[in-house]
Amino acid sequence: MNIVVDTTTDSKGWILKLLPSGQDVFLQLWVPENAPVGDYDMIVYYGNELYPFPQTYILFNPWSSLDDVYMPDSSDISEYVLNEVGLLWQGSYANMGVRVWYYEQFLPSILPAVMYILRKTSLEPINLKPEERGDVVKNNVNDDFGVIEGRWGNSFEGGTYPWDWTGSAAILLQYQNTDQPVKYGQCWVFAAVLTTMLRALGCPTRPISNFNSGHGADDDMVVDEIIQNHGKSADSYWNFHVWNEVWMKRKDLQSKNADGWQVVDSTPLHQSRAEKRFILGPASVKLVRDNDLKSPFENSFVYCEVNCDFMQWLEYDDESYLLQSVNYNL
Repeated sequence: MNIVVDTTTDSKGWILKLLPSGQDVFLQLWVPENAPVGDYDMIVYYGNELYPFPQTYILFNPWSSLDDVYMPDSSDISEYVLNEVGLLWQGSYANMGVRVWYYEQFLPSILPAVMYILRKTSLEPINLKPEERGDVVKNNVNDDFGVIEGRWGNSFEGGTYPWDWTGSAAILLQYQNTDQPVKYGQCWVFAAVLTTMLRALGCPTRPISNFNSGHGADDDMVVDEIIQNHGKSADSYWNFHVWNEVWMKRKDLQSKNADGWQVVDSTPLHQSRAEKRFILGPASVKLVRDNDLKSPFENSFVYCEVNCDFMQWLEYDDESYLLQSVNYNL
């Protein structure tokens, strides 16, 4: 794209102004709000001279009312974009604990690492739409070889214990240097690293901890536990689970009530029937709260995580089942 200094806006909304100041010359570039996010190689032509400016980044702008991630309250931007240290809640409903995490989104090495990950996605060119902003920076690995390899169990041989990580930079840089999933992570590690990546891109993002978190495999709003014999259920519930919420407008949805916080989850939990891979979100928090489960962004799965019924079944030798207990709205 060629942009001529001091001309009116071109068809794509880019404007370049010359701002002389004594012996110095400044160039001011207006970027349209729908410009593709990513890293650019910019070259300034002056006469017969060329002045390259490699690695010029265009990010989302939460300060601009024209951007889909606009936040009107500057204190919210300070918390959800600029804050480099945060707390991750863990444990159980009756015994909550907290972990300090260093997001480190403004370290010089982080944006190049994030752009490296973006280039590995299927989006060509990088042009994140609202419904893709929480999904394209995938860092779950069980289905598409992302940034972190998840492991739940007692063996973490060949890697780092999930609870030994304290910040995102070491994980992102190791992935960029090796091009291999970093071993190992669990839900809070996935969520913390995704917080770093999205904040680095300018998207207001926060980690969310949900206690007694349901995991319904069949969208029936019920978590079933089978006890005795060999019965197993794909359903489960976790003492706690950590996901993310990203602030954005939802122009892709017909509902006028869908803007604001959106649930995205980078832990490999829910496999899309349509895409046969682990994805979740962005699901509008407002729509989930309003029991609007028809959205194509796993609203029903999120609803079950926070508001499912828990049913415990006893299995007999003849493979029949007896309902033992029901806990409504887990």
